[in-house]
Amino acid sequence: MDERRDSPRLKMYAGVFILRGEKAYLTEVENVSTGGASMTRPSNWDGHLESRCALYFIIEQDHILLIRGHLVHETESRLGFEFDSGFAAESEELVTESRRWR
Repeated sequence: MDERRDSPRLKMYAGVFILRGEKAYLTEVENVSTGGASMTRPSNWDGHLESRCALYFIIEQDHILLIRGHLVHETESRLGFEFDSGFAAESEELVTESRRWR
């Protein structure tokens, strides 16, 4: 079965800091596209579908990208976020950075 997406997913392994309200979670991103990202589900995650979050992608120690989004997919091991509109430049930069991981 072919996957149908607006943007292709690219593998990327980097830290991501999720801020949901006043709660914070540290995890790892697994793949990205210009429309969203999939990441490892933190063991202490207590959010729910449509949770609005700030996602801080830690590219390097002094290079962190902020992209806001909402949770659209959740399993026992993964979270899938869709990026909010208005973050096109940031999501393009994230995809560009992911190509360095190939």
